Amino acid sequence: TMQRAVMPRGRGPIGGMFRPTPARLLHIAPETDKDLRGTVSSWASWVADRITAKINPGLPPPPCFLPRPPGALGEPDNWDISNLQASLTRTLGGEWSANVQRLHQFFQNPLDRKASMCEMFAAMICASKGTAGEKAMALFYLYASTQPLHRLNHITPVIHSAATVIERIEGNMTIGGQLQRRPKAEDIKKMALHFRIFTHASREFSPVLGEVFIPSLVPFMTQGMANRSSFQSFPIFALRDELPAGVGPPGYRGSGNGNIGEVRMSISWTPSSHLEDQPEIGQLGIFLDSISFNKKKVENHQDKNPRMTVVTYDSRGDEVLIPRWDPRTVGQRFQTLGSQVFIGEAFGEHMEFPETKWRDVFGYLHDHGIGFAHHGWNETEKQWMWDPRIGKQYSVEDFQMRHDLCSTDQQSRPNTISLKSCRIIAEGILQRSLHHLTNRQAALIADQAFSRSGAVPGILEAILVEDGATVNLQSFERIRDLRSAAPERGINFVDVRHQLVLAHEESVTGRPGSINLFSHRARVGGLSPMIQEEPKVSLGELHITDPFPGKQKVLWIRFVRSGDGQRFNAHYKVDGRGEFLCHALEMDMECDSAAGSMQMNLTKEEFVTCILANPILGEALRRMTTFDNSVREVPTWRQHLEKPLRLNVAITDPEHEEADADFMDAVTVQQSILLEVYDSDRGSLADFLGECWLPTFDRLVSTPTAFVLPLMGPQEGTRPDSAHKEYDKPEEFYTGNLFIEASWVFPATDVQDLARMPSETLEQRAKREAMLHTGTLTIKIVKAEGLRQADVSSVGFVRRFQESSGIAKNDAYVIAYIKNESCATDPEADLPPGIGKGGWRVQAGGLIHDSLFKTSVISELIPVWDETFTVTLQTGAFEKRTKQRMHLDITSRAQKQHEKERQLAALTEGNDLQLRFGEKLPGLQKGSSGIFGAMSGRSSSGLLSSSSGSTSHPSHLTSRVPQPGDRHGINVFLGDSIFQFKKKLVEACRIESALEERVASSHTITTSGSKSDADKIAAKKRKAQYEAIARDLNYRYVVMVFVPSRDLRDLYRAGRTDGYQYENLYNIEFADPSSWQPLDPLRTFQHYAGMYGFGSNEEDLQHLRIVEGSEDYKTKNTRYRHFAEEEQEWRRSLEHVNKATECYGYAKYIHRHDASSTEWRPVLAERAFNEAPTSPSDSKGRKRFRVTYVHTPVSTLGEMQVANPGEDAAKVTLDESYVLLAPMQPKMLGTTNLQHVEYLRKARTMEDQGLTEEQITQSLNKELMAKFQRTQEAEVREQRPLTKAPQLITLREVQHALRNPDLGAA
Repeated sequence: TMQRAVMPRGRGPIGGMFRPTPARLLHIAPETDKDLRGTVSSWASWVADRITAKINPGLPPPPCFLPRPPGALGEPDNWDISNLQASLTRTLGGEWSANVQRLHQFFQNPLDRKASMCEMFAAMICASKGTAGEKAMALFYLYASTQPLHRLNHITPVIHSAATVIERIEGNMTIGGQLQRRPKAEDIKKMALHFRIFTHASREFSPVLGEVFIPSLVPFMTQGMANRSSFQSFPIFALRDELPAGVGPPGYRGSGNGNIGEVRMSISWTPSSHLEDQPEIGQLGIFLDSISFNKKKVENHQDKNPRMTVVTYDSRGDEVLIPRWDPRTVGQRFQTLGSQVFIGEAFGEHMEFPETKWRDVFGYLHDHGIGFAHHGWNETEKQWMWDPRIGKQYSVEDFQMRHDLCSTDQQSRPNTISLKSCRIIAEGILQRSLHHLTNRQAALIADQAFSRSGAVPGILEAILVEDGATVNLQSFERIRDLRSAAPERGINFVDVRHQLVLAHEESVTGRPGSINLFSHRARVGGLSPMIQEEPKVSLGELHITDPFPGKQKVLWIRFVRSGDGQRFNAHYKVDGRGEFLCHALEMDMECDSAAGSMQMNLTKEEFVTCILANPILGEALRRMTTFDNSVREVPTWRQHLEKPLRLNVAITDPEHEEADADFMDAVTVQQSILLEVYDSDRGSLADFLGECWLPTFDRLVSTPTAFVLPLMGPQEGTRPDSAHKEYDKPEEFYTGNLFIEASWVFPATDVQDLARMPSETLEQRAKREAMLHTGTLTIKIVKAEGLRQADVSSVGFVRRFQESSGIAKNDAYVIAYIKNESCATDPEADLPPGIGKGGWRVQAGGLIHDSLFKTSVISELIPVWDETFTVTLQTGAFEKRTKQRMHLDITSRAQKQHEKERQLAALTEGNDLQLRFGEKLPGLQKGSSGIFGAMSGRSSSGLLSSSSGSTSHPSHLTSRVPQPGDRHGINVFLGDSIFQFKKKLVEACRIESALEERVASSHTITTSGSKSDADKIAAKKRKAQYEAIARDLNYRYVVMVFVPSRDLRDLYRAGRTDGYQYENLYNIEFADPSSWQPLDPLRTFQHYAGMYGFGSNEEDLQHLRIVEGSEDYKTKNTRYRHFAEEEQEWRRSLEHVNKATECYGYAKYIHRHDASSTEWRPVLAERAFNEAPTSPSDSKGRKRFRVTYVHTPVSTLGEMQVANPGEDAAKVTLDESYVLLAPMQPKMLGTTNLQHVEYLRKARTMEDQGLTEEQITQSLNKELMAKFQRTQEAEVREQRPLTKAPQLITLREVQHALRNPDLGAA
């Protein structure tokens, strides 16, 4: 923005300043020639350098201007100190005037005293505050251009952090980059919102005072409501080139860019939550606070009585009125019909902000007299104000704007940068970070970092060959062929690669902006015209000693060019004097072709990724910055970023107690089954024969397991029943064994089926969570042996008679009871309904234990039941958490309320640790936290403008005694990223832990159970929680903000925040995990300020929640699941592509201009097509692949076969010997013939029988052909058309079937 504001409009010829490497530094290297001549030459050069250094000590070569790289904006070549002073003063203010002289002195060209603005901006960017990604984006815009997008991949995949930086910076540029001048007439119809401000001149005429333009709604996209706290000031532009009548002093005429005042308002665009892929559909919110006029440009501004209208434009450029939201009932509309503007809020019709006063027939203004506190002219502030009941207006829901107004993908922004620009940027970074590199080395590092294919230009081989009559160099295609044949054929040659590398260094230094060899440009002053290149170049100029004086020679150079990395060969004929005609060796790929424009340009995402991924460039940008991190003397435009945020942070389950309990709950189930055996007696209580416990659930499996359970008397922890059980009997009194079979399936529903269940709504998620905690218990009561005879007489001879006659037998039955172990130790007052004292399940009323099942009565000495019972059980802790007491629901609303509370109980967990930031407390440093911990669900002002759950608290509560969680004194600012916030949270926990340690160790705990003892125990508990967070907080923990639903936002907008419905709905949504939106760790709070209201109002307390992200939490929080899926998408790259139709791999690339040399390059190979074998013995077959070179749009022949820039690169067909698939088990190698699948399923069995792969292939083909012959014989008999012979099974298909267990997916 500064670059375009400071520099003149149009494209200039200059792209920056080139600072060449001193010549003597280029030759600090081993001697090129080791003979006497070379040694003497190097000594002479050394002496010459010393003499030159004494004459001009420390004088580097003069800098020169760089030509403008392709697509860059450029700058003029006549930029002197007067131009610089005028531009900086006009753009940045007069305070920069004192620094202009020093700036120009640092960056000027000493020969013509002219400076490069591009170099100056690059230096300011490198040394400024900010992250490496933010600096990379600023450097990108120095040389960026707009090009058609294509789908070629970069060798360095775009990382999430780069995309986040771009989104954050471009959003901030839009928020802070309001229109500085009135748009052109043809651009007005492209605006998102067009405000017109009218004044009352007469009864028939209301002229337009000025206009306000909003170019895009992207900066105002939010999930909440507009609020007084998020006001911005928007300039009011005068009409055309002349201000309207009554505006400006006499004789004043505007320039068309006149700013005659400002409108203070808040704008929000809330996309519809049910249309996530259509951001253009939503609800517009405008909160007009005031309009103020510049009294120097608008006369009698206190009498203007303005009104404001707003329109948008459709795709045809026609104005569209915005219908206004109306939540009133029909009766309410009838009551306010015709006068709603004066006695109620602004509802219905279309969005418009009326005059705040009415004018009588004599022209005098009067108040409406409707009791508005801030409505009309404010003499103190000198501005026109609107009461919130009139100033706050919303459009109808699901109102549709143009897509381009709400989409972040704006093609008009610069989106590409050339590779040549990247070289300029990289060289500037390396020079400023004091890396000792030559100009050529810096350019090669830039190509290695930024090249789309990773290609770095360079000289691969170079030889000087004696070209005699007996030597035919045309017979050699490659240098290595000549090297191998030279001794046998007597060919003389010398390796001159080292000398040419030095010549390349001089060439790059001598011609700024070019990386070609044998190209020279004068380096004097500005951009002088090209000096006519010398017709010949001698070997001496290249520092090559002529090894064959007086003879014809050939200089053979093999090199690779930039961009696509193609290899070429060049031949130069050298005469006997060591001279040859010089033509430039083009080592740069052409940029004007379709292929060159794709290969030699990078997108902004790729550019930022390459900067961050390269350790030299990225680390240099990080280190080359100011270390002043204080918040004192902050510039005015950044002061809002340095105000401490008021945050209430709830950390869920800091010591993993809930997670551990949930794990143990799933393993042990925390339910116990007691089996009691009784003898049934008519007319009296049943006799207790003994009891036994079902084995714990961790011993049960999904298949039935037999158990023999010994019966015993009442034990500790058994079901209390004094009416039936006798507790004073000895252990030997109870005899016998109970035979059962039991199985346990947990969860009862298959996990894969649960994963496919919908889980968007609260009801669906609660149902899924309940099914995850529900299992199926199957018990088969088989028989009982050795039971005590309860009905026999106590008299000896009578008992013996009963036993001998068979009369002595029991009427036995088994009854089961269930005990919830998680409730066993809870006091009765805390027990959930349906569970009594000790955790036993009880019937309604809570007095009688409820049995799980009961067998029939069997009157046998050895009763055999063989009865099976199947019951579904929830785990103990889950049952305890979700059971609710009975409610008398009179209305359906109350019934829905209690149902939602029950569903929330299945998803929520308690035990939150609270910390607060940004409160002003006595005795603490500024910005330490306040007192508000857990969410009350109710506030004095309801919800904020944002969708966060922030609450507004009375001012008298902002100063209190410090409480646990707000004593740390750590501040959090808008400029902090979420990652930095987590680090500050760790530090705050460490401080709080140390404070709790002092409290806990100040006194000893007694046994009196006093309040002091309870406080000390609580202090130790909090200390352990703080220490756990400080130790364990890592990348798995997610920071989330509260997002209300549309219903809750509507209640707030309608002003119904004091009602019972608002409070209940707020509490339910606040407790719902899916109401919490995860925040990206790479973004700052400023990025989320517009969406969630961070820092919008100092009186509001923002609520955050921190949860450890896990697979289990994905089932509870839909927003987190989508967030995790998006994060996973960023981690996927082309290297992981392994589909049935496409696979990542490598293919040979043939360099046609380099004697068909080959190189393995990354490709995406499509599913193969076969050439079928001609006989069963020829079972291997052949395969060919259609491949796409992912980084270079070239064919296997080395020719440029490029589609349109918006299409994929050309696909070529290669034999399987040219392709290497990357995965160990490529899915695309599986058979596509469904008929083959039937036979290939037998391959593993045949391998187990000892057959080899070839034998398996032959055997399967015999079966296949035998079946075909039977089918053909049947067709001949029935005179049907003959079936075509099937394709034979290949060896590769058999190999794939043996290695891939999931053959059915092939």
